[in-house]
Amino acid sequence: MRIRDLLPAAMLVGVCIFWLAAATLRPQPGQSQVGVIFPPSLAGTEVLARIADAGGRLVREGVWPFIAIVALDRPETLARLRDRGVLLTVNPLALGSCLTRPTAN
Repeated sequence: MRIRDLLPAAMLVGVCIFWLAAATLRPQPGQSQVGVIFPPSLAGTEVLARIADAGGRLVREGVWPFIAIVALDRPETLARLRDRGVLLTVNPLALGSCLTRPTAN
């Protein structure tokens, strides 16, 4: 058996793993909070301004200044965030502490 014979099966496994990861990270309908990732070139103050402009409420900052957890108080907030440059929205429960800054002891 050659490696070339296993390539289609390996590619199928890779696609399935990618699809499952994407489905897990996607925010669920009716979720009250969402993780947002802005372009890395934005400063923390610009991210906060865009969140406030979209009508969102900051729950906590992420590991880097361009990541934040936002409360969705109104249904249109998510669409308004996307209009203000959000690259990716994720389920904060799926990533847990990966999106948050570690606290000092």
